[in-house]
Amino acid sequence: MRIVGGTHRGRILLSPKDNTVRPTSNKVRGAIFNILLNGKVRFNFNRAYVLDLFAGTGAFGCEALSRGAEFCTFVENAQASRMLVQKNIANLNFKNMTRVLTYDATQLGSFVQTTKSNIIFIDAPYSNRFSTLALVGAMKGGWLANHALIVIEDKSGESIVLPTGVKGIDYRIYGKTQVIIARYTN
Repeated sequence: MRIVGGTHRGRILLSPKDNTVRPTSNKVRGAIFNILLNGKVRFNFNRAYVLDLFAGTGAFGCEALSRGAEFCTFVENAQASRMLVQKNIANLNFKNMTRVLTYDATQLGSFVQTTKSNIIFIDAPYSNRFSTLALVGAMKGGWLANHALIVIEDKSGESIVLPTGVKGIDYRIYGKTQVIIARYTN
């Protein structure tokens, strides 16, 4: 795995040796960021605050930081994955721009945050229906800025219910993966 764009393009991201984590492929991650930057939303990562739920390796958050985001909060409950996130952050010199929380992303609540996120990445374990729970928790906890973008990656065919206050913008399928891009409208 590598960073696919921005100032750290081509830099290696550490990934697990086993299949306990399903990292998003470079191809799909690149496609998602291309849609965000050049599609309907034309999101500007400069000075953005990012929330990376079910961080896994931290690839989404690190990609956003490479593209100019100001800060990223990574939320990961599994110790082995959290260690990968921390190693990737250190290898890319992103320590001063990040925070890693040991927390259940489906029950985020109003944990201490200083700034609301402009964009949130939700890459939950496939077929566990965690994506909607995590999104609702982030909304109720006050983690999202008004008009924040939401990127959900899940198994193709999985039913993802967007809660009231979230409007779908784009939907794509990449093999066994579906990607939903939405906007928080509250």
